[in-house]
Amino acid sequence: MRTEVRLIETANNIDKITLVWENITVRTPIKTKNQQITEQSGLNVKVIDGKPMKTIVENLTGVAKPDEIIGLIGPSGSGKTVLLNIFSSRLHLPKGSECKGNVYVNKNEPLTRDLFGKVAAYVMQDDVLLETLTPYESIRFSANLRLSGTSQEKESRVMKVIEDLRLTACMNTLVSFMK
Repeated sequence: MRTEVRLIETANNIDKITLVWENITVRTPIKTKNQQITEQSGLNVKVIDGKPMKTIVENLTGVAKPDEIIGLIGPSGSGKTVLLNIFSSRLHLPKGSECKGNVYVNKNEPLTRDLFGKVAAYVMQDDVLLETLTPYESIRFSANLRLSGTSQEKESRVMKVIEDLRLTACMNTLVSFMK
């Protein structure tokens, strides 16, 4: 699954932000059936308090600065989506899992779900565009749900996004015709 996080300006606040994450570690319990799993089994396993735990990501630290593009690269199962789900507060772990670390906006404000929704957008690859809408209609619909402000401010933001994504030429073409 390919995912993308794009830091965006909101209609009322165009301050640039820096996203900092420190020592992110995620582990989930391994359920075993009469098998002895140890740290030597080669499965990225640590035994914590007598329980085998699979390490999904360990001690990830990074910074996303304004005007930079960050690529999360790694094989399937390496934790790319887990990291993005932590940022967006979409991480759902099984009982007994652990998630440690810190994520900050501008180096001192903890990133919360509400704050993430104001400064970023997270689009999962599996999100589906309605084939009966155009890119303009899809972005306008999202703007109406996400942004505060007047209709004119929202329209201005929609057009800026369309220009930034270089969709001007196809903004009124049905998504079904762009496959």
